[in-house]
Amino acid sequence: MNIKTYNPKEVLVSFAGSQIQGFANGTFIKITYNSPVIKKEKGIDGKTAISKMLDFDATVELSVLQNSEIDKQLRYTYVQALQESGTKDSLPSYPLTISDYSSGLIWTTDETMIQNVSDVILADNQQARVWQLCCTNMKCKYEPTSNTNRILSTILKTSNGFVDNTTRVINNVRTFFG
Repeated sequence: MNIKTYNPKEVLVSFAGSQIQGFANGTFIKITYNSPVIKKEKGIDGKTAISKMLDFDATVELSVLQNSEIDKQLRYTYVQALQESGTKDSLPSYPLTISDYSSGLIWTTDETMIQNVSDVILADNQQARVWQLCCTNMKCKYEPTSNTNRILSTILKTSNGFVDNTTRVINNVRTFFG
């Protein structure tokens, strides 16, 4: 018998060039597309017509722990975006990748903005903070799970941001030297 397993530790999220860690218990990621994949309509003759929708915009909700580094990073990114938008017509956008190596599904977009800031709840125990991200043209692709993906996921999770920081430095050097 071929039993499939799901492991939440094999879900990897990268936002604005940094890996997200410190998710809350329960549902920690929710992806909701703004439009259905198809739209069904009845014509005057009673026949059904189906139109494929081309809207891949989505809302992503991330539930993170209140004292996690990602909560601090999201707040910093949001404040930074507000300060930068004072001279521009729109807020800056960032890349987002969500990889679920258990299922082989990977969602990617190059245009993500913070849509709603999480509520701040102070209580006698750790609380989840829910952030909403607005994603433009969020595509999903299927890449069958392989040992390579599992190894990469483990390396990235145990690197404590080393890979992200190294990538950021390389990109900054490329930008600086043209």
